[in-house]
Amino acid sequence: MEGKVNNIIVKGTNAEKFTSELWQKITETGFNNLSKNDIYDYILYLYNNFSNVSFLDKNSNYENALILKVTENKLKTSKINIALKFQAADERRKTIRSLFMNIASGAISIEDKKDYFEFTVENPVARIELENILKVNVGNTLEYCRNRERVKLEKYNMFFILKEIAKCSDAKMAEIIKSELSTRELKAKIKSSASTLFEKIGGVLKEISVSVLSGVITNALT
Repeated sequence: MEGKVNNIIVKGTNAEKFTSELWQKITETGFNNLSKNDIYDYILYLYNNFSNVSFLDKNSNYENALILKVTENKLKTSKINIALKFQAADERRKTIRSLFMNIASGAISIEDKKDYFEFTVENPVARIELENILKVNVGNTLEYCRNRERVKLEKYNMFFILKEIAKCSDAKMAEIIKSELSTRELKAKIKSSASTLFEKIGGVLKEISVSVLSGVITNALT
């Protein structure tokens, strides 16, 4: 763990940006108007942004709790506070992109439960963003199992969220999924004439495996 601490460095022009943005926040808001927790969280936010490693995003909550010498619950609270008070909408959305890329690379394990995928979402901001996309667009929400970090997501909703992150059309997402399917028979079930993503891919949803999902994520987001 000591090696990870020593590898988190802010230097050069990033160090100048770090001090400049911190001073700007203090002078704009007023030092006495910022709570102690807000000051701590803003420093954490800046350090994560300007360090050579985005440690808040790449390390587990447990690893970061050890580095920062706080409890995991305190760290999760800080992440939410940072998201609500300091991050722009596109920064919050990046937490989901990072989640999907970690799924594709195998850094986050995912289970195929036939009708849905089950996986772990440690970052509370990513969970909030996922829930918001579902509520706004399909009137649904995440299902949890065992605890708030272990989620179940219907396969269609998984690909719908991915489409939203990639900002592509239903037809484009259907084509990406089609390109990752293994057999001609499965590819033929993608209905190009259908109007919604569900109608286009509904015939193959149960046949979409974790490996297909990983390929779709890589294809859509890179």
